Amino acid sequence: MNVPTELMFKRPPTDPDDLALDYVENEVGRFDWMNNWPKHKEQRPIRDRVAAWLERLQAQADPDDIIRRIDDLVTKRPGRWR
Repeated sequence: MNVPTELMFKRPPTDPDDLALDYVENEVGRFDWMNNWPKHKEQRPIRDRVAAWLERLQAQADPDDIIRRIDDLVTKRPGRWR
């Protein structure tokens, strides 16, 4: 069966760093993400939000690890995306 690539489902990333970047890009927003991340963490328990997002992606990862990696991005890569 020939299926065009635009109709194929994108597989979720499996690397925790890639998952963290994907969460920021798709859930927090990559523009002004450094200012949006603290505000995003204040809305509803962040662990629940990340866990629900991982479940939607069907990705196996620890939500706490993803949150920690995003926090590290804010401190170690200020102003830089990727």
